[in-house]
Amino acid sequence: METEIIHTRHNPLVDPDLSIWGWEIPGYLFLGGLTAGILILSGIFFLWKREEEYPFTVHLAPIFAPLFLSIGMLFLFLDLEHKLYTWRLYLTFEWTSPMSWGSWALILIYPTSILFALMQLRPHHRQAAIDWLRSTRYVNAVGRPLADMLERIFPWADGRRRYARVLAWINVLMGVFIAMYTGILLSSFVARPFWNSPILGVLFLASGLSSASAMMILGTKKESEEHGMIRIDIAFLLVELFLLSQLFISYFTSSQYHIEAGMMIFGGDYTGLFWMLVVLQGILFPLFMEIMELKNKFRFRLITPLSVLIGGLLLRILFVYIGQHSSVGL
Repeated sequence: METEIIHTRHNPLVDPDLSIWGWEIPGYLFLGGLTAGILILSGIFFLWKREEEYPFTVHLAPIFAPLFLSIGMLFLFLDLEHKLYTWRLYLTFEWTSPMSWGSWALILIYPTSILFALMQLRPHHRQAAIDWLRSTRYVNAVGRPLADMLERIFPWADGRRRYARVLAWINVLMGVFIAMYTGILLSSFVARPFWNSPILGVLFLASGLSSASAMMILGTKKESEEHGMIRIDIAFLLVELFLLSQLFISYFTSSQYHIEAGMMIFGGDYTGLFWMLVVLQGILFPLFMEIMELKNKFRFRLITPLSVLIGGLLLRILFVYIGQHSSVGL
């Protein structure tokens, strides 16, 4: 008697392409990296006691960290299929799951980042925020109670400024973790060879720091701070180029599936998009412009940092979409 066993798998959302992630995931990855970069840079310059040289980075930028993180978390929530069961994720902790690590880290960073931001606000910025909350008619229902709460919190935060260095260290360490976690999460998908590289976590960290530097350039009114952040951004853009080159080498020195994944941007369907939008527009163009600005050749106040930020977003968009179309086969 002859027995024939047939085993197959058919899931149109997984085979042959992973087609379950839309715009929400790259949006979250970008905002998560930007948040992490803000936490790292603001924390480091505070620890180095460089508040006077980098006032926007230390005093104002931390406000944006919990704001950007909240928008990113909203994107994650919109991507969920069963939104009402989100709370179950926080009933357990899986040591071997990058998603479990990241979910808990995103929640734990809220109190430290918010308290650090409140501590760094200067008195006139605090009063301006409170006055705005009291006066604006669009948020009047919650504005007045929130303003009252802030007036109680600010003196409390001032009285505990001795903890600011501890909070800064926590922010820096958590920022590094959050930035790398977004890349590690993708790299854990072994069946998607375009993502499956340990370099991805470090690449997303460098990109997040570059994006945060660009935000500081946009926000500061102090020329010395702007030039300092331009130098920092140049360094991280160069690091991104190096890491991308190492990622490309890893594709073509690994398995056949990795070679095929690498060919998607070396002659494949995504070649033009990746090299024009990410490498040229997001790295090489702002790198050239920033070097020229430091040499006082010319200066474009908005174009260069916006190019860096758009490049950071496009890097994640293309990595998410290209990775979903790479496969080790059935």
